[in-house]
Amino acid sequence: METVKEQNELLQRIVNHQLMNVSFCNNPGLLNGKTGCAIFFFHYARYTGNSLHEDFAGELLDEVYEDIQTNTSVSFSSGLVGIACGISYLIHYKFVEGDADDVLEEMDKKIMEKDLRRINDFSLDTGLEGIAWYALCRLYSGENKPFDSLYINDLQHACLRMKENGNSPFIPMFMNYYAGKNIENPFSKILDKLTDVSENQDDLSWKKGLKIII
Repeated sequence: METVKEQNELLQRIVNHQLMNVSFCNNPGLLNGKTGCAIFFFHYARYTGNSLHEDFAGELLDEVYEDIQTNTSVSFSSGLVGIACGISYLIHYKFVEGDADDVLEEMDKKIMEKDLRRINDFSLDTGLEGIAWYALCRLYSGENKPFDSLYINDLQHACLRMKENGNSPFIPMFMNYYAGKNIENPFSKILDKLTDVSENQDDLSWKKGLKIII
C-alpha cells in the first residue's frame, strides 16, 4: 500500500503530465477525454486551493466546446451525453456558474434527435443507459424541463424494453424517479464511474489522480 507521501508525489506527477499533454487529446468526452480531465482539475483546485488549476479546467471546457462537431456521437463514454452529463455535474456542485438549461440547450436538442423507439444498444458507454442517466441528472437537479413530454415518454418505454432484455443497475433509478420514489443522488454515480480505475490504466491517468483526491 502506498504511503501518503508516495500518493502525493504520484498526484503531482499526474498533474504535471496532464498539464503538458491533455490539450493534445482528441477525445472531448467524459470517461477518457477532456471533459473528465476538466472535472479532475476542478476537484484538484478545491483540494489545493489553487485557482490556477481552476482556470486551467475552465480552458479545457472551452476546448471541449471547440472540439464538438456536427458528427460528434451521442454517447456517454466519448460523446454528447457524457459531455453534457459532466457539465451538468460541474454546475450542480458549483464548480462552474451558469444555468444548465441555457448552457446545455443545444446539446439537449442534439441528444433528443436519437430515436429511442428503435434503439437496440442498451449499454452505458454508447447506448440507452447513458442517455437515461443523463436525463435523470438533468431532471433530478431541479432545472426546468429540458426534454419534451414525447421524448420522456419514448425514454420510459425504451427503459421498459431494456428491463425485459438485460440487467442494468441504473435504469431502475430512472424508473423509480418517475414513480415518485426517493432515489440516490445520480451525480454521485458519475464520480464513482470516473474513479473506477482498471489495472491497465495509464499510471499518470487523471482518473488515478481523481481517485487519490476523493
